[in-house]
Amino acid sequence: ANGNPIAPGAVPKPFAPALLSSGSYLSSPLDSRTERCQWHRVVVHGALPAGTRVRVETFCADEPYDRDQLDGFATWAVREIAAGASDESEGRADCLVASAPGRYLWLRLTLLGNGLATPVVQALEIEFPRLTSLRYLPAVFAAEPTSADFTARFLALFDATLRNVERTVDTEARLFDPRSTPAARVGGAPVDFLTWLASWIGVRFDRSWSEAKRRQFLEHAGALLDRRGTLRGLREQLLILLGWHPPRACRNAQPRRVCGCRPLNCAPPPPEPRYTPPPLVLEHFRLRRWLLLGSARLGAQAVLWGSRIVNRSQLGANAKAGHTQLTMTPDPLHDPFRFHANRYTVFVPACYGRDDAARKALENLLRAETPAPARWNVEYVEPRMRIGVQSMIGFDAVVADLPEGARLGHLKLGNATLIAGAPAPAIRIGRRGRIGTGARLR
Repeated sequence: ANGNPIAPGAVPKPFAPALLSSGSYLSSPLDSRTERCQWHRVVVHGALPAGTRVRVETFCADEPYDRDQLDGFATWAVREIAAGASDESEGRADCLVASAPGRYLWLRLTLLGNGLATPVVQALEIEFPRLTSLRYLPAVFAAEPTSADFTARFLALFDATLRNVERTVDTEARLFDPRSTPAARVGGAPVDFLTWLASWIGVRFDRSWSEAKRRQFLEHAGALLDRRGTLRGLREQLLILLGWHPPRACRNAQPRRVCGCRPLNCAPPPPEPRYTPPPLVLEHFRLRRWLLLGSARLGAQAVLWGSRIVNRSQLGANAKAGHTQLTMTPDPLHDPFRFHANRYTVFVPACYGRDDAARKALENLLRAETPAPARWNVEYVEPRMRIGVQSMIGFDAVVADLPEGARLGHLKLGNATLIAGAPAPAIRIGRRGRIGTGARLR
C-alpha cells in the first residue's frame, strides 16, 4: 500500500466501483376515471439491499396538469421504503398513498443508494380505490372527515395483510396453469410448484430440461395420457423434447368494420402453409418383405422367409464360421413373426448424440414411455445420404441439387465438395439419362 510492504495477515479491502447515490423518476398523470378517488397504496417490486431506500412521493388532483403547472403548486406527500420492509423475501414492498383524493395521480420516485449498492425497481403496482375495514365499523367512526381519514390509515396497516391474502386467493388459478405456475423453489420447499403440479398426473421431468421445455411438456401431458404406450403418443413426446412441436396458429383478431360478400370472380385465398413434422419412429414390422397372395411381385422388395431372416447355423446346410450365428431361441418356425415384432427405431439428428445431456434425456424418455415387451434403438442421423449405410427415404435422405465445383483457395475437399468439369447437358430420355452421373434435376 502506497509503495510500502503489507504486514503479514493484513488483507487490503477489495476495490468496489462507486455507483450513483441517487436517481429520480416522474410518472405521467395516472387516470382512475373516478372523481375524488382515494388511491390506496404503491407496491414496489424489486430488491432493496442494505443501506438503500426508495422515496415515494405522490400528488393527486381532479385535473390533468402538465409538468410546468405541476412544479408550481404541487404538494407532494412523502413516504419512504427502506431495507427490511414487509414481504422483502418475495421482492415486494409497499407504502400507503397519503395524498388527498383526486382522479389523477402523479408518482415521483427517488432511488437512494450508498455508492456500493443501489435499489432495483422491476415493476410498480398502484392499488385504487382504498377499501378499508372502516366500512364494516359503525358509522360514528366515519362521521367526522379528519377522524375518518386517521381511522382509515390506521386500519390500512391490517388491511395490507388482508389484501395480500385476498391477492393469493384471487390469483390462485395461475398456480394450476403450466404456463404461469412458479418454477422456482420458495423457502425450504423440496420441489418447485411446476414439478409438484406435474406429479399430479404422474409426469417426471428430466434434470437437463429447461424451464420452457418443462412448461411445454406439462401443457401437452394431459392430452397425451390416453396415448401413452402408443406410436402416436411417443412421437408427440419426441417432437416436444426435440423442440419440433408445431407452433400455434396466430390470427389477426382485429374487428372488421365492413362486412360484405366476396366478388364472384375473386380467386380463392391461398392455402395456409401446414407444418408437417418428421416421422421420427420406424416400427420394424414394416420392414417385413412378405409375398401376399393376389398382389405379390417377385423382386428386391419381396423375399421368401427362411434361415436368411435370423441367419441361423444349420449343419449340412448353411453353417459357416464367421457368417452364420448359433441361435437356440426362439424356434426357427417363428422367426418370420418374432424377428421384427415389438421393436422400433428412433431417428434423431446427430447433434443430440454428441451432447451428453440431450442424449441422456432422450434415452430416459424412451426408457420411461416404451412398453415393457418392446425394444428400441436410436439412430443419430447425419446430414448426408450414404447408400447402403444411411439412405432411408422419408427419414434421413434428401434429394437435392448437386453442389458447386471446388475452387482453389476457397473450398476444402470433403464430403460436400465436387470437382467440377464441363457443364452437363440437360437430361434427355433415351439418350442421356443417367441419374447421378451426367443429369441434374431442376
